[in-house]
Amino acid sequence: MKCQRLVSEWHLTMFSIKDANGKIIDLDASFLCPKPKLLTATWKFLLVAWTIAIMVLSIEGSTDKRFWVAFLTTWSFLFALCYLLLSFVSTAFFSSLSNTGNATAAAIDADANANATMSRTDVKPTVTPPATTRDEEEAVANPTHDDDAYNDDDDDDKNRSHRHGNNSSNNANDEDEVTTRIFHHHNEYNNKMTCWTKLIWVLYVISIHSQVFVSLLYWLLVYDGSSVVYPEVYRHGILMVLVMTDGFVVNRIPIRLKQIVFVYAYALAYLGWTLIHFGADLGNPETTDNDPDTNDDALYGVISWRDNAGGAVVLCLILVLVVIPLMFIFTWGLSLWVPHRYVYL
Repeated sequence: MKCQRLVSEWHLTMFSIKDANGKIIDLDASFLCPKPKLLTATWKFLLVAWTIAIMVLSIEGSTDKRFWVAFLTTWSFLFALCYLLLSFVSTAFFSSLSNTGNATAAAIDADANANATMSRTDVKPTVTPPATTRDEEEAVANPTHDDDAYNDDDDDDKNRSHRHGNNSSNNANDEDEVTTRIFHHHNEYNNKMTCWTKLIWVLYVISIHSQVFVSLLYWLLVYDGSSVVYPEVYRHGILMVLVMTDGFVVNRIPIRLKQIVFVYAYALAYLGWTLIHFGADLGNPETTDNDPDTNDDALYGVISWRDNAGGAVVLCLILVLVVIPLMFIFTWGLSLWVPHRYVYL
């Protein structure tokens, strides 16, 4: 069963709005303006404001402010901030577009329902004409034909039932047609995939995985047991929890298996930057001293291309081939576990 689910998820496109269960993701409620809008916008505003404040404190506390952007933590932090900022803008300012679409949807739905009602009321009941005087006289004059008269009455009843069944079937078909029109209308007005939605989706996928990645690397490989200040804790753990809460709980953003390419692009881009940093001999102002024997020029001591290139290669392979896939499977599993918001649930 799990393998079948994995295969069905893999067959979905990178930005598929259709889940493997056949249901359609409500893009408006998942990306642009989740309800309740006022509470959601307030949450996102506070989150963005606090994250910007932490960024300012982190820059002010760095030894070389120009070098602040060179670290993996900063890359992950900026991706998360961009996602949170765009998500807030969508909730706060794009809700007016959503309201316009909903108003148009309500108008078309009302028109469609009115047409369905009219189609039902247009069906006129079938009235059987009363027997004529001549029919009555013949019935009295020929009493031996009573059985035939009863049979004729039965045939009339069957014909009326048949006509009534056809009318009911036509009404049902009309209702199905109305439902189809309404469904297609909502796809057109309220559930259209845009470049803005794709951008938020990509930023979220990169943000959540980069936050998990940075937090694991920092506490397992970089942290030396010394005391840390709050901005460092925020950038290596708290922000990860907040991004997960915003994406999985507030927005309910799904994750597609093929979106792992964005995570690999982010990781390989930073690995390329470490090689550029090593080749250009830029050093590390945060750790550089005057002792030529110390390994203080690398961005991170665990990835030192100058003094331990073999170990750096092995570590990078482990991160790319093992850690990233396991991390992605974990977040993808969380995405499946959290209920999504669908159109016409």
